[in-house]
Amino acid sequence: MNTLYGLQMVENCGTCKLRKQGWCCALSPDLLKSFMTFSHLTTYPGGAVLFVEGQAPRGGFVLCSGKVKLSTTSREGKVLILKIVQPGEIMGLSAAISGEPYEITAETVGPCLVNFIEWDGLLRLMERNGELGLRSALAVSREFQSAYRDIHELVLAKSSLRASWPVCCSRGWSAMLIQNKKRAFKRRPRMRKWRNELARREKPSRDC
Repeated sequence: MNTLYGLQMVENCGTCKLRKQGWCCALSPDLLKSFMTFSHLTTYPGGAVLFVEGQAPRGGFVLCSGKVKLSTTSREGKVLILKIVQPGEIMGLSAAISGEPYEITAETVGPCLVNFIEWDGLLRLMERNGELGLRSALAVSREFQSAYRDIHELVLAKSSLRASWPVCCSRGWSAMLIQNKKRAFKRRPRMRKWRNELARREKPSRDC
C-alpha cells in the first residue's frame, strides 16, 4: 500500500520492508517494540523543513525513504549544503542527546517517510538499554567523523590555493617584464634615430 505521495506505507518498524543497515533499523526486535512507543511515522512532501538551525531539540528523525538535505547558513546569509541524508540514517541525534540547539537545518528534497523519535522517550530508553546507547554512540561518532573529514578537505583546499597564489603572481610578473623588455627593444632603433637627428640639429655649423 502506498501513501499520498507514492511512498510505501509502513505501519511499524518490526514489519517494515524498507529496513536498512542504519541506526534504528539494526535494533533488536524487542528493542524496536519499546522504541515504537515514542516514535511517530509521518509522510512529508518535498521542501518540508524538519528542523531549523538554532531550534531547541524536540527529538531525532530517522529517514525511512526519500532524501533530506542538511544545510547551514553563514553570517553573510549564504546557504551551504553539508550532506544529503540517505534512508536508514538519523538526523538531529547529537542535539537530542546533548539538549543543545540543532546545529543544522534539515529539509526534504522530495516526498519522504520519516520516523520522529521523541526526545524524552529516547533518553529514558538509552538510560535503560545498553544496545540503544551503543548504537547512538556509533551514530554520533560517524556523524562527527564525517564532519571532520569535510573540514579537513576544506582546509587543505584553502591551503593549496594560498600556496599557488605567489606562484601565479610571480608568473604574471615575469610575463609582464618580458613583454615590457620586448617593447623596449623595439623602441631602441627609434630612440637612436631620434637622438642622432637631435644631435645633428644642435651641432654648430662651420660657416658661422
